[in-house]
Amino acid sequence: MRPATPTPSDIIHDPTSILGEKKHTIPQIAHNLQVDPTTARRMFENEPGVLVLSTGSKPKRGKTRGYRVLRVPDSVLQRVLAKRAIA
Repeated sequence: MRPATPTPSDIIHDPTSILGEKKHTIPQIAHNLQVDPTTARRMFENEPGVLVLSTGSKPKRGKTRGYRVLRVPDSVLQRVLAKRAIA
């Protein structure tokens, strides 16, 4: 017998799922760490587990570039801060 397939609601409310975690924005992280938002973005843009919301790279309605919005799950934030901590 196959296990039941989880519904989207199950995944979002699962505490072990990255979707069920609190997400942080780059400006929030920059403010809390007292660094420039560009520095905070560089710290997290290539980290596994960071959610990237993108408009793509094609110009839209006169805009010359695509936009990316990063959302950093709490577990990723804690991992990066622990990795960068001075012992």
